Amino acid sequence: MRVTEWFNKVDMTSIATATGRLKYLCALLLTFAVVFSVSSPVFAGKQDFTLVNRTGRTIYYVFCSGVNSGSWEEDILGSDVLYDGSSVNITFPGSQTARYWDLKVVFNSNRNSNDYWYWTNIDLFTYGRLTIDPSGTLYKN
Repeated sequence: MRVTEWFNKVDMTSIATATGRLKYLCALLLTFAVVFSVSSPVFAGKQDFTLVNRTGRTIYYVFCSGVNSGSWEEDILGSDVLYDGSSVNITFPGSQTARYWDLKVVFNSNRNSNDYWYWTNIDLFTYGRLTIDPSGTLYKN
C-alpha cells in the first residue's frame, strides 16, 4: 500500500480525537508538575532549619526533640557525621506543629558519650539557620 493510499483511508476524526486526548493529558501532567513544585514548601514543616557546625570538632549525632518530650528522638544524621565547617538541612513533616525544640549534638562516636552540648526552647518557627561556635554558643538567624 502506498502512503497516499493509506493516508486516504485514515479516519481523520480518530486522529483528531487522539491528538486532543494527548494534548489534554500533557496539560494535566504539566498542571500537576507546576502545582507540586510550587506548593512543595507547604508540605515542609515550619520548623525546617540548617544546622552549621563551626565548633572545630566533628559532630557524630544530632538529636532534636520537642520541649518537655522527656527523651531524645532519633539521630538526625543517621550514618553520616557533620564535619567542622559543614552544614545539614533538617526537615520536619508538614504535620508537625510544635514550635519550641531542644537540640543536642554529640562529639563522640559513642552515642551515649558525655561529650555533648545541648540547648533548650529553640523557637524553630523564627530561625532558619542555627550555627554552633567553638564555645558552644548557638547563633540563631
